[in-house]
Amino acid sequence: MIRIKPIVITASSMILISIIGNVGQYIAGTSPFQFEDMDQSYTYATEDIDRLHIQADVGSIQISPHDDDEILVALEGSQMRMQRNHVELQHRLNDATLEVVMDREPRVQLFSIFPERHTLNVYVPDVDLELVTVSTSVANIEAQNVSSQAWRFYSDVGSIQGTNLNSQIEAETEVGAIRLDMDELVNDVTVRSSVGSITVAVKELPDMIQSHVQTTVGVVDTEAITHIEPSGDAPKLDLQTEVGSITVVND
Repeated sequence: MIRIKPIVITASSMILISIIGNVGQYIAGTSPFQFEDMDQSYTYATEDIDRLHIQADVGSIQISPHDDDEILVALEGSQMRMQRNHVELQHRLNDATLEVVMDREPRVQLFSIFPERHTLNVYVPDVDLELVTVSTSVANIEAQNVSSQAWRFYSDVGSIQGTNLNSQIEAETEVGAIRLDMDELVNDVTVRSSVGSITVAVKELPDMIQSHVQTTVGVVDTEAITHIEPSGDAPKLDLQTEVGSITVVND
């Protein structure tokens, strides 16, 4: 007859010893489960760059102004020591286009009550780019106060937030909310979402506009632009979502 009690005691002792050992390593700073900072950064001269193409599998992307004369690309955050080099920042300059890719190596993700956190920060000085393209698989996108003649945003799962971009914008998510805060509407704005709300806030509305707003399931509030005269030569505001509310405000 198998005696259960000694087996349970032995197993419990081994688990306790393992826990004590890992706690000791963690306190000493040598545990493979210890979190460490991620710090990869690169700079580029702006005179060599007309276009930015940014891509990420997971995490967050933030595009912000930079006081310096160079474009700074920085991967920041934290990850477990055993996952070191799990996330890699790839970059290359090709035909005046700076391509930046935050690539996550596919591997088994061990359980952790403190998940990895990493952000791809792109700091852009006061220059007028031709085009900025940002695409993600599972990541949030935020861009603010950076000058580009055109913006293209795409996210499979994740929100998109644009602030004071004031240029031609195309934004699309499969699942995720989209919000654009603009000083003025002088260029075409096209927004698409399968599941997610859409909000466009404009401080100074144009005298004329071409608007197309549509949702299959959701509430539409476009009172802010109902008084504006339609015109074929005016900026286009094309907002469509399958499931989600659509709001246009003068704010």
